[in-house]
Amino acid sequence: MHNNRLIRIISAGHALLAQVASSLQSPFLLVVRLYWGWQFMQTGWGKFHNLARVAQFFTSLGIPFPHANAVLVASIEFFGGALLIIGLGSRIVGLVLSFNMLVAYHSRPRSFELDLFQSWQVLWRRSLHVPVCGIAGAYLRCRFVFSRPPFGTLHV
Repeated sequence: MHNNRLIRIISAGHALLAQVASSLQSPFLLVVRLYWGWQFMQTGWGKFHNLARVAQFFTSLGIPFPHANAVLVASIEFFGGALLIIGLGSRIVGLVLSFNMLVAYHSRPRSFELDLFQSWQVLWRRSLHVPVCGIAGAYLRCRFVFSRPPFGTLHV
């Protein structure tokens, strides 16, 4: 008798938790979109206003067509951030911005190998799982797409 009652209590608790989490999904995704959109807009705006320095930095990294790539990256970050803020094409924009950050990560000077930098990179990658995959079913979808759980532990 106690087993059935315990199972009903656990089932009711699970249903309540699922309902609360489902109702918080949209506000959470909105906050994530606004935050990352604002961050990308700021970095893109900064690159637009310092294109010569960005192109010089890209030259030092050996990136071909440094000025054209500086304009491209500034455009992707500024306009991609704006699109994230207004919520237009969030998944595609998230993928483009993810690719942009992936290229930036692999192009960085090796002197940037700091524990703090690496932990922020892990946080960055994990936070992109939410706008790209959404919260509902994110574990399974991201496990399939990214070959790891989206909300694992952060190694600092």
